Amino acid sequence: MKFGELILSKREQRKLSVRQVAVQVGTTASYLYELEQGKTVNIRLPLAAKLSQVLKVPMATLAAAALAEEERNARAAKRRKRK
Repeated sequence: MKFGELILSKREQRKLSVRQVAVQVGTTASYLYELEQGKTVNIRLPLAAKLSQVLKVPMATLAAAALAEEERNARAAKRRKRK
């Protein structure tokens, strides 16, 4: 599962709005929405830790999803370069 999909899924399971989560973790709703939509995966550790707490997701699970997505993006970029 992609990082953004994981955040979105857990947020919806907890019946929280984007705005509610954003306020609780100290970011903007628009940034959180970008994370959920996969428009960015640039996330700092303190924010990831807060998301982990609010969404009740182990930090290791968030980190693994973010790392897997970064690896997919790197492979895709490499393929594009070869063309």
